Amino acid sequence: MGRGLATTAAAFALAAALAAALAGCNSDGAPSTTTGSAAGSAGGKAGAGVGAAGGGGGGGGRAAGAAAAAAGSAAGSGAGAASPADCDSIDAAIVANLTPPDLKPHLTQAIELRMRVALIGACQRDRWSAVALECAARTTAAARDRCPGKLTAAEERSAQSALLAEAMTAMAEPDATAPPTQTGPHPDYPTAALAGTDKLFTMIEPARGPKAPLGMAIPRGLAWTEHEHCVADVTGPICSAAPAGGASGSGSGAGSGAGAGLWSWRVGKRGAEVVVAEERRAGRVERTFVYLLKADGTPLQRVRFDSYGRVDAALLWKGKDRYSGRRRNGANALDGCGFLSYKLGADRRVAELSCLQWQGDPMLDTDGVARTTFVRDAAGFVVEEARFDLAGKPVANTEGVHKTLVTRDAAGRPTLERYRGVDDKPVASTQGCHGRRIERDGQGAVARHICLGATDQPAARPSGVSAEVYRVDARGCRTSVRYLSLRGTPAAGHDLVHAMDYEVDERCAITSRLCRGQDERPRVCSPGGPARYVTRYDAAGNAVSIKHYGPDGDPGKDPAFHAFELRRTFDRLGNQLSQSCHDEDGDKVECPNADFHAMLSVYDDAGRELLQSYRDADGDPTDNYGSFKRSYKYDNYDHLVEMLNLDRSGALTESLGVAIRKDLFDTAHRRFGILLYDESGEPARNSGCYTGVTCPDRPWHAVRIVRRRDGTVEKNLFFDANKKLIDTKFCSAMPCFD
Repeated sequence: MGRGLATTAAAFALAAALAAALAGCNSDGAPSTTTGSAAGSAGGKAGAGVGAAGGGGGGGGRAAGAAAAAAGSAAGSGAGAASPADCDSIDAAIVANLTPPDLKPHLTQAIELRMRVALIGACQRDRWSAVALECAARTTAAARDRCPGKLTAAEERSAQSALLAEAMTAMAEPDATAPPTQTGPHPDYPTAALAGTDKLFTMIEPARGPKAPLGMAIPRGLAWTEHEHCVADVTGPICSAAPAGGASGSGSGAGSGAGAGLWSWRVGKRGAEVVVAEERRAGRVERTFVYLLKADGTPLQRVRFDSYGRVDAALLWKGKDRYSGRRRNGANALDGCGFLSYKLGADRRVAELSCLQWQGDPMLDTDGVARTTFVRDAAGFVVEEARFDLAGKPVANTEGVHKTLVTRDAAGRPTLERYRGVDDKPVASTQGCHGRRIERDGQGAVARHICLGATDQPAARPSGVSAEVYRVDARGCRTSVRYLSLRGTPAAGHDLVHAMDYEVDERCAITSRLCRGQDERPRVCSPGGPARYVTRYDAAGNAVSIKHYGPDGDPGKDPAFHAFELRRTFDRLGNQLSQSCHDEDGDKVECPNADFHAMLSVYDDAGRELLQSYRDADGDPTDNYGSFKRSYKYDNYDHLVEMLNLDRSGALTESLGVAIRKDLFDTAHRRFGILLYDESGEPARNSGCYTGVTCPDRPWHAVRIVRRRDGTVEKNLFFDANKKLIDTKFCSAMPCFD
């Protein structure tokens, strides 16, 4: 993981000199702050041999205190409310930009990680603006100096003082390279018990029930009505009132559509036992839902068809009060549940949904919710959705929201969402908004999402983004999205992407996606990724070719395999059968981040990949770092929980010291940890990594995935074969396990 901590007197002397220089830039005599105390403490720990450095540390602290005071004064006297920075998005590059150059040769990876935390603290304390953070991220000093809205001199001095104080503290700590003495596994070492799923997820294959009826055809000869808006609810469509004379007759004609908008619905019926709901965009059918019911109205099936007229997924009833779900390829179509049970209200609409295990016991879905209740308006549209845990108590979902209140327009389309906590008071979701407003253009297409505060006024997320603004073409296809601050100026999220421009085909499928920064120039879409993706589809809508380009338009690479072009093939069910790497001339190449040209996959009837094998550019079998094949095993909720490395004959073998990989998942069905083992089943000492992620530069056995409140990955914690913590990777600055 790099060199040991630099603890020489020379390094302290340098830091002291830099701190003194910062103090000399400030003469307002402000008192020492916590930052100064930390720096002074660092000097004290170093002992008499570096006593001068300790004094310097105190001086640096006084400079930090003065800078913080000046920054606070400057912020308080501002004329307008600048959009706040998302301080957690500070990465290694921003730390390096603000670190005095003479100090950099003395830093180690461990110190730099600590300095990042210190800089986040300075950002939060001094209340940086989002624009200032974006300026601090620019790659050259000249660009940062020219950047409008850059950090003030006081803010920059405060930031550098915080960095120096943390560096000196780290340098002063004795034997800092050694982890704290541990008598057992580290408390963050990943286990199923720590994830809370040791008794929930098992290797017992459930009885899944029937599959989606792939041979079904959309019924014809129906009596149709047209509607401006519908929702394909569980037991039947809920629609706005049909316009006067809205019946469009029998048959399968296109109809004129309700109203002048691009989006509309048609509902066809044949007696009480067949109902069909079509969602239409500019006259083209986007999705179709077919309901088959008993004579008394009890549902039997709800089958969803895609825009190609193929069965995409189905809800399949078991008795009167529960149903399962299957996708076209046999996969489970319910979000983490084996079954969903429901209760009807007085209006014969669904008033409650409960997530069930395959054997019928309650469980949590992928939102961390066991039961959801609904309040509906007179037309049947949901206006309140509340969530509860396994004990029946109010609970927040993975977005931090217990209750969602929905306001709708005359057609039943959502215009406003408000969020409430378990105390029924306004609450901010994990995205930082207390709700959102949904605005549409004259054709009915969503044009803008606006983040709202507790009083329904526009607000900003922690990243500084207040609004997402969409451009839609004449066919109703979305062609761009841009993120704006409260002031209407360009803003960006964690990935520093301000905008994405799309090119689309006749079905609105994205054929080109270009990411842009706040200066509207092309920029990478994610760390290590390209700025532009170009996708080609086959006749069934499968993405069979994806090319990657850098910000300057030159050939780039995908984030995982580092290839310019990935080509894929699919079976009739949509399972990916192969993927291969190609260069900008279309020639076959070995994937740069692997040692094979292509990988081939085999699936079971539940849509799960069972076996993966590898081929070279000539089509002959080859290995992936010693493994010719990999077999996969799944738990009862289709999480991939075990991977075995196999040799040419199919026997267990080691690849970079690993024979078996086991994955753990939390109660919200998100990956929680990964553990690696050798052929004998003992903790492995893995010397390699996986495509598209970052690993330690020393052997490791396990990784724990730590998430933010919004579910995104904050950091990866790595452990050795003795279950001791050896490294931490912060995911704002590098690709991580997710």
